[in-house]
Amino acid sequence: MDITQEKIDRAANYFHQANQLLAQRFNYSLVAHSMALAAYATCIGFDPNDQPFVSLIVACFGAYYAIVQYVITNPLSKRIDALRKTYLMKDDVYLVYKDAVGGSRPRGIQSIQVPFVLFGCWAILSVYSFVALLKVGFPM
Repeated sequence: MDITQEKIDRAANYFHQANQLLAQRFNYSLVAHSMALAAYATCIGFDPNDQPFVSLIVACFGAYYAIVQYVITNPLSKRIDALRKTYLMKDDVYLVYKDAVGGSRPRGIQSIQVPFVLFGCWAILSVYSFVALLKVGFPM
């Protein structure tokens, strides 16, 4: 494959747009998780046995959204890495940028590690709410 400067420029544009999209998706998901956590805290704030059914639903939604976050960010992150490897690693300017202090980032923090940690936290809160629900009984 012939890598021309025009292809590198096009790849850099796609790379920039994909990075922007990844940042927007990540920021949106953190806001959504924060709102869900506020809702969860409201449910258990005064009396953890008062609203265990609602807190369980909120916690299950948080776990579900962590999975959604993984599903929408991981493929995008892989596409970003493919552009970087195929085109940008052949650009002298990008190599200077990448090799500078702090120019490289570990892969998978936003797209793998954060969603799995959030899923684990929501899973723990789900279990806590389910146990509280068993203690007070299911709503009728």
